[in-house]
Amino acid sequence: MGFNKRYISEESIISNYKQSGIEGLKRYFSADALIIEGEWAQDLTDKLRESMCEDDWKELEIIIKERIKDVESV
Repeated sequence: MGFNKRYISEESIISNYKQSGIEGLKRYFSADALIIEGEWAQDLTDKLRESMCEDDWKELEIIIKERIKDVESV
């Protein structure tokens, strides 16, 4: 039996979101361990873990979309 781990960074969150939307981010939590790089990624991952209802997910999508705008405007 293997040990499933995921490396999460701001770049991987944005890329995964662009490809699969919020459903792609929910899949992060099927791993046995999360290795998170960066404060923004840590904060967002904490919020993802705590989110239980659709309103929470919509709020997180807004945060991610704002971050994408910030990153792409640089």
